[in-house]
Amino acid sequence: VLLLASVIFYAFCSPYFLIVISLIIIVSFWGAIFIDRKKNKNEKILLYIINFMIVILPLLFFKYSGFIADNVSFIFNNSSNYNSHNILNIIIPVGISYYTFQALSYIIDVRFGMTPEQNFWKFSLYMAFFPKILMGPIERAKKLIPQLNKSLTFSENNFVDGLKLILLGLFKKLVIADRISLYANAVFSNYEHNNGITLLVASLLYTVQLYADFSGYTDIALGSAALFGIKLTDNFKRPYFATSMTEFWRRWHITLTKWLTDYVFTSLVLKWRYWGKWGLISAVMITLIIIGIWHG
Repeated sequence: VLLLASVIFYAFCSPYFLIVISLIIIVSFWGAIFIDRKKNKNEKILLYIINFMIVILPLLFFKYSGFIADNVSFIFNNSSNYNSHNILNIIIPVGISYYTFQALSYIIDVRFGMTPEQNFWKFSLYMAFFPKILMGPIERAKKLIPQLNKSLTFSENNFVDGLKLILLGLFKKLVIADRISLYANAVFSNYEHNNGITLLVASLLYTVQLYADFSGYTDIALGSAALFGIKLTDNFKRPYFATSMTEFWRRWHITLTKWLTDYVFTSLVLKWRYWGKWGLISAVMITLIIIGIWHG
């Protein structure tokens, strides 16, 4: 029932997007099983690389081909009438970054010893579960799939807690973020006609808008999942109360930061440990560059 609901929900965005996510689900599911079955190390690594590339290619094409084309054109075209929208206009499948990162983490975990899921429909629900498919959180298979394998029963406490989270998220999004956006957008769209104080106030309010918008969606996603007795990962833990930049990134978009820490930063630090301080600095820079590219 939840898988069918997720398919219908995603089809409302566009039925054509179902082709992309279905391809990634099929390749990830069977690829992980074949990787797990391979005993020869070289064959396992080769199959892993092929599987990894097939899964990430749609993301690179849909989301970043235009991004790359825009920047290349901007570098070689300094004319004042430059318009990035004329370069390459591709409709990006909604949520492709989130479910692609989920698929990649699953493949990586299986490559390093995790037992792959044998039930195709349970894996499909892990990938396409509707509360999280549009804007996360990015869930790990080892946390979410075991919940889907349990018998789900109605719980009044879960239902009430879920509704509370949904209402909190709607308040953040509709009452706080959308109200602030009216002021902030009006200022930023005519910044040359506003003084410094007005721009400063709009900038400060925009930070509140950004948090309320994104964390509001997360609350709605967590609340929607809680209605069915499923616990998703909280993506925000009062990030503006952080006392350092490191702590801020541990509190803001937690599942993305944790994903990059586990699969990019830690791997690079271990690989470049003989470089000492420069290895650490390089790993930090690459991780933050990926975060920047993720956000466009």
